[in-house]
Amino acid sequence: VESSRPFRVYIMPTRKSFRDALKGTLPSWTGAFAVPDQHLMVIKSPRWDKSDNYEQVLIHELVHLVVHNFIGVYDLPRWIDEGMAIFYSGEDRWKTDMAVSKALTTGSILPLSEIDDVLEYHRAKADLAYQQSFSAVNYLLATYDIEALHEIIYSLKDGVNIQKAFLNATGSNLDDFENEWKTYIKKAHRWLWFYEINEYLWGFILVLAAFAFVLRHIRNKKIEREWRNESFNPIENDPEED
Repeated sequence: VESSRPFRVYIMPTRKSFRDALKGTLPSWTGAFAVPDQHLMVIKSPRWDKSDNYEQVLIHELVHLVVHNFIGVYDLPRWIDEGMAIFYSGEDRWKTDMAVSKALTTGSILPLSEIDDVLEYHRAKADLAYQQSFSAVNYLLATYDIEALHEIIYSLKDGVNIQKAFLNATGSNLDDFENEWKTYIKKAHRWLWFYEINEYLWGFILVLAAFAFVLRHIRNKKIEREWRNESFNPIENDPEED
């Protein structure tokens, strides 16, 4: 993608400088951010941020800048924006679909359009929004291939609305695509949360087994003490009648 302006990367040397860069307009859980209309990204310095995904963060934010620079003034749905950034940066933490599975169970899956407001969410809800974004983009790529994603991006660049862009790319409008994706995740991920509970269940069983062992040990020690006390106190016989 050609650009008349270079991208700028600000690496914040301290936690305070990064918090100041948020300017109170971004949530505290923000790990990095891009400002497409200013062609810049702001990231934490690896000197104090010891996460091992520094390269992934750089690629994630770069995808935001490149895509927005290419499309121009036209709006890109946030779930496509974030889903593409996660997909191309390879961030594994959003690929588990565990939050999606739990949301299916509780009936709290977010409409894709509501992911536009992700920066207003608390951390757990934001995590769900990011995981849904990756899941939907991954489904789009797996079902309709990369050409469909290209068609959507080019259509948006040409000023086509998102509904028509999806119709051109997939044969379905955005609403129908969203229903397709929801049908898929219900089949593929509804019971995924059970495996996590299963892990906790085995841990709980182990704790109970250890607790039972301790109780049995205490009981045996008590019985042993009682037997020892009885051995030092001989039983007195009843006196014989003359």
